[in-house]
Amino acid sequence: MQKCKICISPKKTEIEEALLLSSKSLRDISGQYKISKSALQRHKEDHIPTDLVQAKEATEICGAEDLLNKLINLKSDAARITKKAEINQDLKTALSGIREQSRIIEILAKMQGQIQQPQVALTVNNISLSKIYNRLGRKMETVNETNG
Repeated sequence: MQKCKICISPKKTEIEEALLLSSKSLRDISGQYKISKSALQRHKEDHIPTDLVQAKEATEICGAEDLLNKLINLKSDAARITKKAEINQDLKTALSGIREQSRIIEILAKMQGQIQQPQVALTVNNISLSKIYNRLGRKMETVNETNG
């Protein structure tokens, strides 16, 4: 039975760090270390300890929580400033604060999956993608036509 090329490599630790900690693609790592993408994938799935993978996922979750906390703090700041503007009868600033709170709430809702991202309509030379499909005799069930 063949040994894992990564497990016996003198650069094993470096390769595992690239697999877990870098944002490089398998293709990039493969080229850098002259190891096939399939060998990298097998090693990642079968030989890297589960707790290391879980640690990476936990780090990503912490980053998302940090972003969420920053947004919540921004929302609180915007609410406080809006309230102060209302008390001072500065309606223009108060309205601006309300708009900012609305924008932050929208971002939070998108992060939590409560708002779906809008579909994008593609138009090529003033012809919508659905018209192109229709001319080819194909149905477009997932694209909403917005440009006539």
